[in-house]
Amino acid sequence: MSGGVYPHLVAWKDSSSICAKCGRLKEDVAHKQMVRNRVTSDMEMNSNYHDFQPSINEVEKLYQRMKGLVIVKFKKECLDLPDKQYQTIRVMPTPDTIRAAKLIKSTATRAVTALTRLRELSDGFQYSDVVVGLKTCTVCGGAKVIEHPVYKENVEHQGNDILSKDDFVMEKITCPDCGGKGEVNQYARSTVASDCPKDEALRDLLKDQFEQYGRAVLWAGFTGTIEKLITSCVKLGWEVLRYDKQVKAYGEGTVDDYLDAMDLSHPRYKELLLKHPKLIVIGHPKAGGMALTLTASPGCIYYSNDYSAQARSQSEDRVHRTGMDDNRACVIYDLVHLETDVLVIDNLKKKRDLQAITLGQIKECKDGTDR
Repeated sequence: MSGGVYPHLVAWKDSSSICAKCGRLKEDVAHKQMVRNRVTSDMEMNSNYHDFQPSINEVEKLYQRMKGLVIVKFKKECLDLPDKQYQTIRVMPTPDTIRAAKLIKSTATRAVTALTRLRELSDGFQYSDVVVGLKTCTVCGGAKVIEHPVYKENVEHQGNDILSKDDFVMEKITCPDCGGKGEVNQYARSTVASDCPKDEALRDLLKDQFEQYGRAVLWAGFTGTIEKLITSCVKLGWEVLRYDKQVKAYGEGTVDDYLDAMDLSHPRYKELLLKHPKLIVIGHPKAGGMALTLTASPGCIYYSNDYSAQARSQSEDRVHRTGMDDNRACVIYDLVHLETDVLVIDNLKKKRDLQAITLGQIKECKDGTDR
């Protein structure tokens, strides 16, 4: 409790497969009468056992309780737009990628570290820290030594009394952080890119589905991925508007020109289409997924995702909004490589399902017709 950790599991009870008493799944060890002793490997009675009690979908009732208090209006009820279409493009990992994935899983000290590095590997790159120089040690401030308290000799300390400054003296010792050098290495994050089957799938997708319109939108979950994609798309002859923590134009136009050129309803659109015949927006869903109008693109591509369901929803709506071509389908593509891509997409789908349930779209959620 002192560490700020909840003593009990906190969970949404939104399914009968979750226990009403403990919030855990039916197959959890808490619902098994006999468990194996970790020391002796013998089977013994489970002291924490209790019968599984199916829970009632409390989330489903939330919408009913809100009736009369709020009015829920959905985008599809307010705008006459064609439905979004979703396509998943699955690519197979190479033997080298499979070996690298096994190595990451066997050497990572924490699960979150393994998951992050596997997501990077799925995008065809790895972050690494490289030494770029030296900097002053922050522990000793460059003095090479620090002061360390040492108990005085022949001084009796009684019980748990609070020590006073008369009980110890300060002695200078070699700084343990810099080893007495006064300086430590300064690191910078570097991106090491590698061949990835997603790249070939992306090239084919841009050529077959987007090149005829001259406009495309590409989202990625890592800065390293975005930098790699910018280099690839420039080589393919596309002008690029980067939109993540940086907003930068790669080509002959300015940022403002490129934003106007991505708006199908902009008065200068035809003029800018001739001036910039192949333009792609590459960004992170959290940064580029808000407030932009990118209706000139016939859809968007997710090279990879992050865990924000709001960012995913908003980034999809950059191309699916008022001003788009109603006679043209809006297709959302997901590129899937390693199973971590599937894991993130499933996580986003569950968040969207939870939102749909709370807003009363129970049938659509169960049928899988709402994403």
